[in-house]
Amino acid sequence: MFLFELTAAALISVVAGIDRTAGPQIMLSRPLVAAPLTGLVLGSPVLGLEVGILLELLWMARVPAGASIPPDDTQIAVGATFLSVVFADYFRADPQAVMVLAVLISCPLGRIGVYFDRRAREFNDRGNARIQRSVKAGNIEEVEGVHLLGLLYFGLSSLLSFLVIVLAGAVILMISFASLEKLLLLGGGFIKTIFPLIGAVAIIGTMRIHYTVTLFMASFTSTLLLLWYF
Repeated sequence: MFLFELTAAALISVVAGIDRTAGPQIMLSRPLVAAPLTGLVLGSPVLGLEVGILLELLWMARVPAGASIPPDDTQIAVGATFLSVVFADYFRADPQAVMVLAVLISCPLGRIGVYFDRRAREFNDRGNARIQRSVKAGNIEEVEGVHLLGLLYFGLSSLLSFLVIVLAGAVILMISFASLEKLLLLGGGFIKTIFPLIGAVAIIGTMRIHYTVTLFMASFTSTLLLLWYF
C-alpha cells in the first residue's frame, strides 16, 4: 500500500513539475490543484485541499521564469499531502495535526528544489549548441529529441525534489510528532490561519497599484461580513 501511494504521488510530482516549467503550464502545478489531486489519488481529497489552501498564496508572486528560481511550491504541496495522508494513518492521529506539521516541515525542505531546478536548467542549456548544429545540418529529428530531453531534465528535477521532501520529512515526522502532537492540536488552528495571511501579505508587497492596502482591506472586510451574515 505504501509503495502504491509513493509511486502515485511521485507520478503526480513529475507531471505537475513539468507543467510548472517546461510543460503546457495549465496550472496543474499550483498547490491549490496539485495538493487536492494528490489527496484524491491517496484517498483524502479534503486533506489535500487544506494543504493547497495553506500553500497557494505563499509563492504566488514568484514564478519560475527567467532567472527567478523560487522554492518548488509544487513539490512542497505534493510532498506535504503525501506525508499528511500516510502518517495520519500510521500514527492513528488527528489528520489536522499531522497536516500542519507536514506543511511546516515541507516548506524549508522545498528549498532543495531550487538546487535541482538550477541543475535542470544548466543541463537544458547545454542542448543549445546541439540544436544549432542540427538546424544547420537540417536534422529536425535531433532538434525534437533535444527539446524532449528538456522535459526529462525538469521531470527528474521534480522527482528528486519530491523524494527529498518525502524522505527527509518522514524521518523528521517520526522523530518529532509524538512530542509535538498536543501542541499541534492546541495551536494548529492558529497556524492554519497564519499561512494564508502571510501569503496575502507577500502578494500585497508585490502589487503596483494605488490604494492596494485599502482595496485589500475593503474586500477582506466585505467577504468576512458576507460569511458572517449568511
